[in-house]
Amino acid sequence: MNRHLGPIFRLHRRESGLRLAQFKEIVPVSKLSDFETGRKDLTQETVRKLYAIIGMEFHAIEDNANVSIMVWNLFTAIVKSEPTADIYKKLYQQKSSVQFQGEYIIWLLGVFIYRVYHAEDEYLYEEDIKRLNKYIDYLEPELQKLFYDTAGGYYISAYDYKNAIMYFDKAIHSNNIEIQAMAFYHKTIILVEQGYYVEGLDCIKRAISLFNQNLYLKRGVMCNVLLGNLYSGLNDYAMAEQVYVQCLNAMRQLSLPNMIAIFNNLTWISLLWGKYDKVLQYANEAEKHSKTHEMMYFYKSYAYHKMNMRNEAKEQIRQAKLYCTKSSEYRIAMIDAFATYLYETKPFELKEKKFLKAYKSARKANDIQAAIFVLNLLSDLCESYMRKEKELFYKTEMIKLYKMRR
Repeated sequence: MNRHLGPIFRLHRRESGLRLAQFKEIVPVSKLSDFETGRKDLTQETVRKLYAIIGMEFHAIEDNANVSIMVWNLFTAIVKSEPTADIYKKLYQQKSSVQFQGEYIIWLLGVFIYRVYHAEDEYLYEEDIKRLNKYIDYLEPELQKLFYDTAGGYYISAYDYKNAIMYFDKAIHSNNIEIQAMAFYHKTIILVEQGYYVEGLDCIKRAISLFNQNLYLKRGVMCNVLLGNLYSGLNDYAMAEQVYVQCLNAMRQLSLPNMIAIFNNLTWISLLWGKYDKVLQYANEAEKHSKTHEMMYFYKSYAYHKMNMRNEAKEQIRQAKLYCTKSSEYRIAMIDAFATYLYETKPFELKEKKFLKAYKSARKANDIQAAIFVLNLLSDLCESYMRKEKELFYKTEMIKLYKMRR
């Protein structure tokens, strides 16, 4: 009989609020306790009687579809960025037949994986994490690593980077190439967010090398986007541009959507790089894919400002304000601040106040690069108004943020 059958029965007995003694007419308490801990087996007929008390129908293991295979198929589809709905539907249909079987924990893992990658707000992720951790020994080692990587993915979405890193560090030791690669990929996301660019560079290169072994091309593109972000964070804008352009070419070949995000990155690094002709070039290319991306108008406004084309700068920031009503807190604050900055009649105090609001929202979002950019604008603002002490203060704050990046 399946070695997990006793522990799974214990799980459901406890959740039903039943004590061992309530089954003593079927099997002695000591023997049932040994069965629940996996030390002793019971006949199939005895198990069937135990389940009947709880009101569940017993199915022999051979009656069940191989849930483990379904879970691996689900994970493989996720790695390949392929549709998962049909796989999950078949998996979920097995609930009644595996609920009191050894494969129940594996089934729970499959449900958890699907929900994490589909970000369902109402799902009780923490409860599943506690339950899977409690019964982790009932999963084979590689399924344990798969759980660790997925739990880490959940904690990224919850901005709990400490727990996320803890789980990814466990998953990285997997013998499965896909799990190991995904753990490195996911860990890089956190390292980028925290400004640990050198460590992140090593991490994403490991992920890319592992994904390339099985030619996971779509996932490779996602990795290269992070690689471009890392080069950008290290101020190597030439390498970042090269990587992003490669991403665009790959996305065209694979017919992948959301090219606007890559154009956004290219426009942003061109702005930081001081290549204002490229800012306009990439922003105009982006408009062919979407005319409602507010940051593209902001980038163009900044470029025109730096090129001393003030009327064009004001027109672009007006467009940015038009489309930023449903944007992030930082984007709304930044666009509003820059719009105020462009008008000479606005007082220094108001301009400074709005930039500080954008700076705080950038720090709140843990976007170090954006925060440095705002501080640079604050420094320029103070210089133009001859506020030397404040200019020095904002430059000092910039240096502090630069030192935070690794």
